[in-house]
Amino acid sequence: MICKSLRAQHARARAGHAIAAHLSQSLGSKEVQLGQTAFKLP
Repeated sequence: MICKSLRAQHARARAGHAIAAHLSQSLGSKEVQLGQTAFKLP
């Protein structure tokens, strides 16, 4: 169970980083910083 939840959190974090990286390519750095802080919120 613990491994499953950790894996889910890791996958979500990876997805968040991928989205933030995509935003950094299409938008400016300010929007990306906002996106990264949003992903850190629970």
